[in-house]
Amino acid sequence: MSVLQNDLIAKLQREVGDIDESNRYYTDDQLNSSIDDGLQDYNEEMFQQYSIVGSGATAYFSPDPDVKTQRLLVLFSARALMRGELTKQARQAIIHSNPAGRTDLSNRPMWTNKIIERYDKKIAQAKLDVSRQKVEAELEDNGAMELKNNDSGGLVEGLTILNIEETT
Repeated sequence: MSVLQNDLIAKLQREVGDIDESNRYYTDDQLNSSIDDGLQDYNEEMFQQYSIVGSGATAYFSPDPDVKTQRLLVLFSARALMRGELTKQARQAIIHSNPAGRTDLSNRPMWTNKIIERYDKKIAQAKLDVSRQKVEAELEDNGAMELKNNDSGGLVEGLTILNIEETT
């Protein structure tokens, strides 16, 4: 079954903390754009390439990403969304004095940058997990088969059998 682009929207909303159904901060268009940007970042950094086929509610990923890859795509998308927030907040970083007091917006970009750094760490860990999984799959499939010698009944070629006897 195909993984739809819309399937990742709810996961992305949870990742960025936009979970109040009655008061959404990000629109579906913003989230879809972030998934597109996150996919571009993913394709630049990872060995497996994905694309989005179609548009709207029927848009799907090709090839189908597994669960770990979907998680990575969400993290890349969340990071892309936060980079946009960082740019917006940097433009609005002011200290405003008014009759009610003082409003300090100068630290918002710094804290948003901390969130981006957190996503960078999560992405690095998820990339490592995916890489390990692929290496282990290759070792199981190809590595083990190369060592077997069919002429000797499937015994491992080049390794001698050692019998250890225990005496008292």
